[in-house]
Amino acid sequence: MASYVSSPKNIGLLITKLVQPIFKKRGFAAMNITTDWPYIIGEKWAETTIPEKLVFKPNQRQNGTLYLRVQGSAAVLLQHIEPEIIERVNAYFGYKAVASLKMMQGFHQISANQPKKNTPLMPEKREYIETLLKETDEGPLKEALMQLGMAIHKVSD
Repeated sequence: MASYVSSPKNIGLLITKLVQPIFKKRGFAAMNITTDWPYIIGEKWAETTIPEKLVFKPNQRQNGTLYLRVQGSAAVLLQHIEPEIIERVNAYFGYKAVASLKMMQGFHQISANQPKKNTPLMPEKREYIETLLKETDEGPLKEALMQLGMAIHKVSD
């Protein structure tokens, strides 16, 4: 019986490759701002806000506008601390990435009880995910990463 041994795969790198195009499309160089959002803005405000996109003027990478999706009346309260939010985001980036905020109402967290849309994944996205995972051995890990990639890309559509 042949035994197949392969080197361990760094799951973090595979996940980053899957989601990087989505975050770049939204103006984020990396997904860290969304995963670190509670750390940046604080747990209290992270429950009612999420960074949507970061927009810069052409050929610039500073003094951008950060679009936030905000739940309900939190936008009114956030307007009072807007300078602090900008300061915290810029401290996180390490330079003056953000000069202004735009708040859009409509943020909502996905509830575990909320039914999920079952829309098919576009074929080119499935092929892209399969290409990223081609060197991963067949098995439960590859299947889990495939499902994760498909779920991430469905959310981005």
